[in-house]
Amino acid sequence: MNNMRNYIYKIVLSAFCVSLLSIMNVVAQTTVSGKVTDTSNLPLVGATVTVTGTTIGTVVDLDGNYTITIPAGAEKELQFSFIGYTSVTKKVTGSRLDVVLQDDNVLLEDVVVVGYGTMRKSDITGSVASVKLSDTEVNQVATFDKLLQGKAAGVQVVTGNSAPGGAVSVQIRGTTSFNSSGEPLYVVDGIILNSVSQDVRNPIGSSGQEAQNALTSINPQDIASIEILKDASATAIYGSLGANGVILITTKNGDSDKPRIEWTTSLELANASKKIPVLDFNGFLEYADAIGYTIEDRDFLQAIDWQDYTMRTSISNTNRLTISGRGEKSRYYIAGGYLTNQGILKNTDVQQGDVRMNFDADVAKFLKVGTKFTFTKRVNNMTQGTEPGGTQNATRATNMMRQMLGSKPYLLTDLAESYDDEAIRGTDIWLQNYDDISKENRINTVAYADVTFTKGMSFKTTAGIDFRDKSRTRWYGQYIDNARNGRAGIAELNALRWNIDNTLNFDRDFAKYHRINVMVGMSLSSNLNQNITVEANDFPDHEFRAGGIKTARSISPGYSEDKSALVSYYTRGIYSLKDRYILTATYRADGSSKFSPGNKYSFFPSFAFAWRMNDEPFLKEVSFLTNLKLRLGWGQVGNQALSPYQTLTTYSSIKMADPNSNYDLSDNGSFLIGVKPAILANKQLRWETSEQTNVGLDVGLFKNRINVTVDLYNKSTKNLLQNIDIPPQAGFSNMWVNRGEIQNKGIELTADGVLIDNRDFSWSLGGNISFNRNKVLDLGKPAGQWGSIYAPAFLGQDIGNDNTYFKMPANIFIEGYPVALFYGFKTDGLVSEADVASGNLPTYRGKPLEAGDIKYVNVNNDDQLNDINDADKTIIGDPNPKFIYGFSNNLSYKGLTLSMMFTGVYGNEIVNGNLLQEEDTSPANPASNINNIRSDAFYKAWTPENQDTRYPRLRKTNNSGDFTDRIVEDGSYLRLSNLTISYNISLKDKWIRNIGLNLTARNLFVITKYSGWDPDVNSFSSGSQKIGVDWGSYPSAKSYLLGLNMTF
Repeated sequence: MNNMRNYIYKIVLSAFCVSLLSIMNVVAQTTVSGKVTDTSNLPLVGATVTVTGTTIGTVVDLDGNYTITIPAGAEKELQFSFIGYTSVTKKVTGSRLDVVLQDDNVLLEDVVVVGYGTMRKSDITGSVASVKLSDTEVNQVATFDKLLQGKAAGVQVVTGNSAPGGAVSVQIRGTTSFNSSGEPLYVVDGIILNSVSQDVRNPIGSSGQEAQNALTSINPQDIASIEILKDASATAIYGSLGANGVILITTKNGDSDKPRIEWTTSLELANASKKIPVLDFNGFLEYADAIGYTIEDRDFLQAIDWQDYTMRTSISNTNRLTISGRGEKSRYYIAGGYLTNQGILKNTDVQQGDVRMNFDADVAKFLKVGTKFTFTKRVNNMTQGTEPGGTQNATRATNMMRQMLGSKPYLLTDLAESYDDEAIRGTDIWLQNYDDISKENRINTVAYADVTFTKGMSFKTTAGIDFRDKSRTRWYGQYIDNARNGRAGIAELNALRWNIDNTLNFDRDFAKYHRINVMVGMSLSSNLNQNITVEANDFPDHEFRAGGIKTARSISPGYSEDKSALVSYYTRGIYSLKDRYILTATYRADGSSKFSPGNKYSFFPSFAFAWRMNDEPFLKEVSFLTNLKLRLGWGQVGNQALSPYQTLTTYSSIKMADPNSNYDLSDNGSFLIGVKPAILANKQLRWETSEQTNVGLDVGLFKNRINVTVDLYNKSTKNLLQNIDIPPQAGFSNMWVNRGEIQNKGIELTADGVLIDNRDFSWSLGGNISFNRNKVLDLGKPAGQWGSIYAPAFLGQDIGNDNTYFKMPANIFIEGYPVALFYGFKTDGLVSEADVASGNLPTYRGKPLEAGDIKYVNVNNDDQLNDINDADKTIIGDPNPKFIYGFSNNLSYKGLTLSMMFTGVYGNEIVNGNLLQEEDTSPANPASNINNIRSDAFYKAWTPENQDTRYPRLRKTNNSGDFTDRIVEDGSYLRLSNLTISYNISLKDKWIRNIGLNLTARNLFVITKYSGWDPDVNSFSSGSQKIGVDWGSYPSAKSYLLGLNMTF
């Protein structure tokens, strides 16, 4: 901080001295004024104008104007310079001198951040996407992953939970694993972040835990650039860390000679983008009568819409202050901010504060040092949605979303005789009796030193730390879980990841046409995770909720710790001939503590070639062709996506009933604590390996005003790490093995263009589209019978963990088929009266069907029983999209800008598991209790008079828990994600340099056939065996944001 003050003092003092000298020499001086602009005639604010041979200088103002005085005796010559532009020197022949600076392509356009360094864009041989960011855009989002959606070809961003702080899934070029989340590696300023799927352990084993977003420590307003490494020739430099792609983030630093102060603030109002059409009060009474449910005391019922009651207009606010600048040999960037992000469901919100400090300095001609530090403090309140929890009592919903949609749409007054808590409280059961509160402190810091030995040879050392201290407290009150008389869980996570990288770089031109760049490096990294959990049941007093955990009658503590380390050696060589033919080769060796001796090390090579065809003599005369580059690449990367110690025999505690307490297994019994083997070790485990080939073409037309990039790729991942089920006689339920292979292949297209670009008006368009096809090539297991399918296969994980709905897998993995297909019963509408009369109607699990029941397809005719059973299960859908896309439109007139961003997905299907309850007109015991349902399930139900419908008769025969294609829906959509109108006002001779105003509408409309809250959903974003399922998802929001940005 003192250094920064000194730099400011120096600038102020220099300005004062210049002014004093000017007054003393006023008689003999020459005053020159003018304007400095770029080739688009836009002012270059902050450009430097100096008198040649002196230290006298000035800075261009907001309109591009400058005035400078040349003292007597000085050469009448001015030097003009600005970062990213070629400096020029001009002779002074009068009192007016206007200058146009040209882009310095090497500094501005051609430098791209890659693994462990930077490269000229013209030297890029792999598939690397740069995400373009605007100041208005980054000021409007709470987490940076939202900046990726629709911005880069081959990158799919899917919302796991729309709640504030909810998880988001990012995949690059498809699914590559059966067990890991498939998330890319995130590197921020050289810091390798902890896994984004990492969270505290679930302290309540019988209840699910909502996934949360682990990328919140990166404030979008601090980001200078985002580069996405997609193919193996680009990611191989990261070896075993780069199997799922790499996202490189570089944060800002000071670039203004004067201290630059910016303040941004925004206010956002949001509402639910839609409501689920369930029965209203009168409709529910009709429905109850129709199925024989008795509702007494009807005169004392008060109608209520639980969606309106539970949802709200949320108000969110962000504030951020940044101070940045540069001195003669140093640069600084300091930022701090606070946000409150309120959810559209009551009791959901995020509050976060963060501080960032970036400094670097040239301490000597040969030495540059720097440090970047971020501290984030975050509090997140969530509700129970995707993962069911709470009571198993059929009279109460098992999560908040079911409670909101399934509660009876009325309240009972005190005068009613049939007075029950559920009917009185509705969603208040969850609002007043459930807590899910996360608190996290996170530190990201990096320090580096860059030593230049000679021209073209340098050494850089970098050390980075990512530390997370997170706690999560959950509470289930008596109305949710009265069987346990209150239940609480507290979990803590301390996660420390550090990496040290050392690289030696050599860059030299030889003769006239040859250029060589060589980098060799060595890295060390380590992860240490400590997890503490406490589960407690049976609370004598509920007033203190989880805070009274020490008073609980049953307390079960837990502790786990794991550590892993990685040592890596790597090199990258680039040879360029005539800047036309470029060859890149990388090689990395990784050694991991997760594997046994003999399998610890693996090696990852890559080769790539680029040909800049536009520099060939036969294309020189094609004036409109600015760039034409062919890229060819091949490489291997790895994955060690398994928990530590799987090659070692580990032990865990076991609680056994004490014989002296008559083997009483209840909480009142006495127990003995013992030790047992925890896993079945497999010393033969080795790395997953992904091999990828990429062919790309880059085209630039009309001085790069139009750019097109096409990539074709083929990626195969072998020796997949799988946690397989094993026979119970082994004494364990599962173990890790290497087996299986997945293939992803596809094509990506990106195009952008500046259609109009003049002084007052500009119009640009951009877009991308990606096609990916995946296939399970090998499972490493024999063929078996899976319903009507005979093939090597295995099922995914059960979707629900309660006893009512969807306690079965939705996905199946079959050799020779796409990944994670939906597996269940195929249907053919409803049973008609003619079907019943024909006598050929199959039975359903041995029961005869009636007209109006769901008509299942008898896929398996081999049993000759004409019965629908599990042997008739088959493929009923595909969660993999045919293509994903995004496109933008930007128009600017003077200071006014209109920008639009569209995103979309086509050809995927979604399992809307919520319909199992929302359309269930066959409650198990209607005399005891019923839930509210969707309106069409009642009003359009099959009757003899209404046979042309998709909704079965009330009290149908078929099991409502079956997974059928009736809940598999088209997930395609086109969304207007953002519509922004912004206006920038430049102020002359004011202490405020610039004011920017913007109004943004988000999620204005979605074109889709999906009947759930939103088609952008994957409720189980942290896993790879529950894919494409909407299960209790949080409602999506439509919002309006007003933002203000002021520069001082």
